[in-house]
Amino acid sequence: MTKRANFNRAILMILVSLVLVLASCSKVAETSRASNDASFTSIVLLVGGSQSNGQFVGGTPVPFTPSFDPDVTSYAAQVPAGTTQLHFTGTLSSDLAHFGLNSLSGVAADGITTLGVSLLLPSQVVQFDQLQTGANTLRARVVAEDGVTEKVYTLTVTVAP
Repeated sequence: MTKRANFNRAILMILVSLVLVLASCSKVAETSRASNDASFTSIVLLVGGSQSNGQFVGGTPVPFTPSFDPDVTSYAAQVPAGTTQLHFTGTLSSDLAHFGLNSLSGVAADGITTLGVSLLLPSQVVQFDQLQTGANTLRARVVAEDGVTEKVYTLTVTVAP
């Protein structure tokens, strides 16, 4: 082989290597983008039970309609007369997303107070202890990992008279 052919072969190998490196960098950039998924994978409402050492124990599941779907943002539930407490558990679709809930008293201007939920926890139990007879509106705002994308889930919990 001539020197020219060897030189051309070396240049071709360098170009192929460069293309492979650039393609690899592109894939890394795609996977390192912050998620814009602002969804729950599940929501569970419980009545009864108690908190013990920072953990929720027991409780009876409260069915709600429609059945949970991450893309559906409005739900309704009925609880027995005299119910004053409700436990909400939301499991997030992304471990780096977070959520906040209204406190029933509308602390924030939009009625939603962001809780100090650790970004490392994919699920959080929150107790509401101000339920009143009639309709009670609970709103949960999920903020995606990207910090921009949001979704608000509304749960209307009716306490029977």
